[in-house]
Amino acid sequence: MARTLISFSYILLAAAACARTSVGFHIAPATNLDLCRGTKCHPQTRAAPLTSRRMSDSSVVDDGMAKKVEGRKRRVLWGYRSVALSYAASSGLALRRYGVTPSSCYTVAGPLLAAGVAHVLSGAAQNNRLGSNTYKRLNIVLAKYAAIGMICAALARKMCSFWTALSFVAMVNSIKGFGYGVKGWKLEGGMKAIKDDLRSETKSVAKSVLSVPPNLQSTVYLAATCTVLALNINELFEIAKLLSVGSDAVKILPRLSYCARFLLLAGTSFTLKDAADRGRLEGSTFIELNFLSSLVFGTFAAYLRSAAGIMTGLARVTTFFSAMTFIFGGMGWRYKKKKEKYHDRTLMDERAERLTDDFPLEE
Repeated sequence: MARTLISFSYILLAAAACARTSVGFHIAPATNLDLCRGTKCHPQTRAAPLTSRRMSDSSVVDDGMAKKVEGRKRRVLWGYRSVALSYAASSGLALRRYGVTPSSCYTVAGPLLAAGVAHVLSGAAQNNRLGSNTYKRLNIVLAKYAAIGMICAALARKMCSFWTALSFVAMVNSIKGFGYGVKGWKLEGGMKAIKDDLRSETKSVAKSVLSVPPNLQSTVYLAATCTVLALNINELFEIAKLLSVGSDAVKILPRLSYCARFLLLAGTSFTLKDAADRGRLEGSTFIELNFLSSLVFGTFAAYLRSAAGIMTGLARVTTFFSAMTFIFGGMGWRYKKKKEKYHDRTLMDERAERLTDDFPLEE
């Protein structure tokens, strides 16, 4: 009897072991986690469905973010291009309507400079360079120029819907471009990132202005920036005087327009000063800004000489700035061409050496 019980217990244990092995074999590869409860499934096998699901969810999120980034980049890029084209078209229409005179040329110099800045920013957006301090500064000054343009359009007796819409689009697109430059295309960091960037940018500008210029180009650009800022402050005082005596908006409008032009020109001059400090004037951005600044300074000098009838001191100073920015732009362009030619020659020499190594010449 005892032997029978012992044999029966052995049979039960063997059956239980077989059943355990069979259940474990069939359930282990199952994808439902509920079936795996109470069984000794492999940990990696049990975690595999969650891992694959998380990977698929993350891929969906990444695809959605990539589409958002592409859409943001496309919209801000076309915004810059449309603003540049519209400012250039408005300048051309103004010259066609009023003729080519010193006054009309000086009037359209501001929109032409804004068109050039917007064109530079479009290239920066296309190449993902809006995070550079250069393009963040340009976005700020272009937004201010457009905001003053909206005020000018509101003060005009005959409301110009085209100029109002253009200024609004330029202001909004520049603000968006600045935000993308600070927080990236994914808009990470929030308002704290913008505040920190503005604080650091203010300190950087103050340090650059108060420091001794390292070269001749930087000295000229610093003098140009200070001169234009002084003119801007003078216009602000004139506007304050007109407002204190209750003058008509028509008298304030030209002064306000001058402020917008001087503000944009000062921002461009300081950007060139920063590039001269770093020895980067051969870049395409700074070559374009040099030629644009030369155009604005030159038209301003012609306007001053035409209005006064003589070559005043301010006209001589602006003529000097026009000539120097043109020379610096030409020097940068020439240096860039030499650099590109040297680079192409180096590549050709390297390819020739590789061909010689692969196929040695027979003596």
